Amino acid sequence: MKQFLIKKLFISQPAQQYLTLSIFENNIREKVFIQTNKSWTEVSKYQFILCQNPFIVGIWFNEKSDLLSNNAWIKITDGGLNDLVMICLQKIEIVDLQQGRLILFKLIRSKFLFIPRIHQKLLISYFYLQRKNAVSFFELNSFCATYTYPRKVILTCFGQTNDYNLFPMDLQGYIKEADIYVLGLRNSNVTLKKILNERRVVVCDVASNEKERLVGLGRHHSSQPPSMSDLPFTFDQTAVFKMLIPDIANSYRELEIIHHMNMGSHTVMIGKVVNQNLKAVDLPSLYHLHIASAIIKQNDYSVI
Repeated sequence: MKQFLIKKLFISQPAQQYLTLSIFENNIREKVFIQTNKSWTEVSKYQFILCQNPFIVGIWFNEKSDLLSNNAWIKITDGGLNDLVMICLQKIEIVDLQQGRLILFKLIRSKFLFIPRIHQKLLISYFYLQRKNAVSFFELNSFCATYTYPRKVILTCFGQTNDYNLFPMDLQGYIKEADIYVLGLRNSNVTLKKILNERRVVVCDVASNEKERLVGLGRHHSSQPPSMSDLPFTFDQTAVFKMLIPDIANSYRELEIIHHMNMGSHTVMIGKVVNQNLKAVDLPSLYHLHIASAIIKQNDYSVI
């Protein structure tokens, strides 16, 4: 009976919270818009999830003028005429930089337009019970809303042979015009204090065909990092920081941390790119997409 109910709930999709996709960035169909002065402005490449509790969305603006009131709405669309999710945000922090402005918003509530309300709430209830209350219903609901847009997975590296850690993360975003990264790193991460002390870190792009080796590094966020001899990689050094990067990295950027904020469960860091090596930029990357989106919408992204 239980398996029958799960099958009805997930239809033809696996009973898991996210699908892992292989996507070229320019092939993402979904779009994100923010309402400013009663008009909608696209911010698809400038919006990032950065903290889980409270649930924080960061949006980058190339202009420093304050376009927004304390509350704002964003919407995620399917790239055409159909709105998928409406999300109400409350402005909580503004970071002004020379190239523009990063505004941090707390997610207040979400309205799902692509999936019946009862179906969506049953899905979240399933994940809530599976996690044994380790994550709140509100957080799971917020992930469902915001991960209707695919979220890229990168690899973060820090340190050298005798003090080294590496782990994947998707609470991040790159702002090309400003050449900065925004990273949301969990406060329980064993390497966070070291990154903040040295004010430097390296982020790497990893091709989707390295999924197994990349995803296997997820446990390195909060646990004691393994010795390098136990890792299934060969390593190279970055040009400026002399930090180690594994052979699965097809490009890397060395970041100087220029600003950071403890926002609750995560610390938000802003890193200026001081050096980059784009070895191979023509490869698809890993993305996470919430299963609710795949259940209801036609999903023709490549699932791996």
